[in-house]
Amino acid sequence: MKTTGDIRLRELAAYLHTWTKAAVEYRHVRFSLSNADVLALVRPMRCAVTGAELRWDGRRSKLERGPFEPYLDMVDNSRGYVPGNVRVVCLCYGLARANASH
Repeated sequence: MKTTGDIRLRELAAYLHTWTKAAVEYRHVRFSLSNADVLALVRPMRCAVTGAELRWDGRRSKLERGPFEPYLDMVDNSRGYVPGNVRVVCLCYGLARANASH
């Protein structure tokens, strides 16, 4: 039997998978993650870099996201979103890292 927590994690993984895949299409970034790959990354609900607890209250618009929402981050941007090159971080870390790269 699936618990409410399992269902929410599956919803979150599907949301991150769909949103990230759509976001990278125009940038021609390689994307070969499955929903199961993302679910495995999300399951701890901790930022892979800071250790902060991640929070997700459900689907929101891009403007309503909180600083501790999960965000898929590429370790090596040249490799794309492929298994072994992606980690889940808090949104504030992911955006700070992305902005520092520019």
